[in-house]
Amino acid sequence: MTDAVLVGHLMGCQIVTAAHTAHPRLSGPLVLLSPTVDADAGSAARQALRLLRCTLQEPVRGVLVVVTDYLRFGVRRYLRTSTSMLDDHVENRIGRCRTSVTLVRGEHDAVAPRRWLDELSARTPGSDVVEIAGAAHLVQWARPEDVGRVCRGVRGRPEDAAAGEEPDQHTHLGRLRDRPPGGRARRLPEAPGRPSPPSGHRAGSRPAQS
Repeated sequence: MTDAVLVGHLMGCQIVTAAHTAHPRLSGPLVLLSPTVDADAGSAARQALRLLRCTLQEPVRGVLVVVTDYLRFGVRRYLRTSTSMLDDHVENRIGRCRTSVTLVRGEHDAVAPRRWLDELSARTPGSDVVEIAGAAHLVQWARPEDVGRVCRGVRGRPEDAAAGEEPDQHTHLGRLRDRPPGGRARRLPEAPGRPSPPSGHRAGSRPAQS
């Protein structure tokens, strides 16, 4: 395997960046969804509170899947994994990534706030920050089509991500006006002609695999 696009969500971002820095020739671009752990919330209690805040913004089916996984983990394994997550500082490693890095968050993601992604981007010259409107922490579940489009676009920037273009009724992808120091920032608004799904329902969608 060479030049593969590596995609991670939450703790998966720590794994993806570690894999790339250990074997840079085997991986291509990185897509990091809601990367952990925000340095301003580096305790289990703060992370739990932020995750709880996100729950009210998530599709119910997605929350049920996460809760079921946690129950399957068991308390002991969950605590061990959480400790490893908190002890790993992705901000100290991301600057060593020698490939393009795209940082993605949902608009309502309390676990990975915009400020945190901007800080990571500042450590990674040429990186992108993408914010998906209407989504929270489970961005790959709530907006799988848009996350998939971001992943497909990392090898060559798509036409609708042209420089300086703002989203309108015909453009589904545009830039944010406030660019992070490390690269550019873009925003995926709600799809034209598609109303925001009510909380707890996302008809016809399936989660993107990370």
